[in-house]
Amino acid sequence: MTETNTYMSWSLPSVSDYQTQKNIQVVGASQSPAHDLISSSACGKTLAASRNAFFARRLRAAIEIDSQNKDLPSYFPGHTLPSPGGLECREVFRGNLVFDQFINLLKFDERTIKRIFADKSQSNEHYTPSYQISAASTQGQAEQNWPYAAIQKPTLFFLKQIQEQRQTQPQVESIAKAVLALDAKIKKLYKDLDQSVDLDGLAALLSYIKNIWYQSSDRAMVTMYSNQALQAARAQLQQAAVQLNDSNLIYFLFELEAMTSYLTHSGDHQQVIAAGVFAGNYVEVCQTDLTDFGATEFCVRERLFDEIINSAGRGFAPVIINEYGLVADGNHRVTASWLWNVLKFCQDLNWSCDDQDFQDRLELFFDECQKGNSVLLPFSKAVCPVSKHEVLSHLAAYLSTPEYRARLNTYIKPLIAKHDYIVQLPAVLLPEYLCQAVVKSGYDDGSLVQRACPSLYEAMADDDTCVLPPRASYHFTDAALLPWFQVLRSASGSSVRPQQPGALPYIEMRKAKTSMSRNSNRKRNGRNRPKVHEDRLLGADAPISLSLVTKGGQH
Repeated sequence: MTETNTYMSWSLPSVSDYQTQKNIQVVGASQSPAHDLISSSACGKTLAASRNAFFARRLRAAIEIDSQNKDLPSYFPGHTLPSPGGLECREVFRGNLVFDQFINLLKFDERTIKRIFADKSQSNEHYTPSYQISAASTQGQAEQNWPYAAIQKPTLFFLKQIQEQRQTQPQVESIAKAVLALDAKIKKLYKDLDQSVDLDGLAALLSYIKNIWYQSSDRAMVTMYSNQALQAARAQLQQAAVQLNDSNLIYFLFELEAMTSYLTHSGDHQQVIAAGVFAGNYVEVCQTDLTDFGATEFCVRERLFDEIINSAGRGFAPVIINEYGLVADGNHRVTASWLWNVLKFCQDLNWSCDDQDFQDRLELFFDECQKGNSVLLPFSKAVCPVSKHEVLSHLAAYLSTPEYRARLNTYIKPLIAKHDYIVQLPAVLLPEYLCQAVVKSGYDDGSLVQRACPSLYEAMADDDTCVLPPRASYHFTDAALLPWFQVLRSASGSSVRPQQPGALPYIEMRKAKTSMSRNSNRKRNGRNRPKVHEDRLLGADAPISLSLVTKGGQH
């Protein structure tokens, strides 16, 4: 992995400026970007302690079935989301506990209800990808200028989720029956666990819960958890056993599965530079290699140029990455960083597609990245096809437009000479199966609330020539604030400190590859597949200390 500095300065976002630029409304729960550590200052000394405090509070709340507690730190992007209908919409409290958020999913996702009732021993019908997706060549879209004779244009395919014909939401009665059936199944699986809680049995129980959230047909009904994460889950289950009852068991186990999955997918990925509660949500921000981000979406030209300017100004919010190692939100930031690097490599040349030296240098840039051991560039892997397509197609448009070209030459070019390549970006994990992303078009106009199926991202993880059109899915991440990180370093290697120091801890962690990275030896149709590594997570050597006191005493 590329060596980097262990400090990436950050600043508080301006809510008004952010809302104006993005043309969105930040939810009220995130309007004040207050930040603090999970509990006492001692909890900020290590990542393990910060995680401990967060998970301890949530597991305790699950035992108490404290569903309405809006002060309980949430998983990003939070318990309150914008409702359908665009900028002037109201807010929706979807619950803070994971099981409450699952019930919220049942209110608009009928396929999940069907998975609860499906008998997988007889039929795999309801375990197929939740929605149909179609692939069509991007060549059929408005053809963009490609003035690069020596660089082959990547052949990409748009993925599109086919809109359902259903116009009504699941009925209250069907939701209630599904919850009762699910509760009975989970109680049976829990009862079948022996007193020692063997890890295989625990993995089967937690996998059942995870696969109810989402399960596709071409993957086994076994979810991979790291051994360390399962050990941590077993410790918490054994400790809480005396306080579990028929009412709170399902709440606790849904919370426990989310914790186990989070520990498995996040790990100590590269370098954690900030961890704690920000604007009500617990976040762990990692410095992640730019080559590890799998771009998933075409960019909007104006927004992309804004991000190029932002890179030299206020910096970036963290890129949101899912369990497949793909970008859930932040494609413009990733593409802007690659654009910066391409122009940095050509900083001594005339930026013009009519200049042969410029053309030759562009070709050399991508050839050097392809090598994986370049002495000219600090990148260890090739640029993914989607990023390569977006960088070069938008660059051609910018250089052929006088206004864009002038700003690149007068503002960006002098800054590039003073700063280094962007090798890493801040990243935050958002599991796709938990986040309840929706199809953006229907949600924005209020016509239909339809889940953006995780199978879209499975397809892109399997084939890196697949891509989403702009604004295809909505993960609600723009309605919750995150700190802005300064991603540029001066050419001398120093990093500008923030004007207003923050209280989030900066923790230097051991460098390691985890399932959050796409750098794996397992490949399928050209796309790297995530691989679970037995890295040091939160295990028996870092137990969660719980003081479990339920409302009204022990049940």
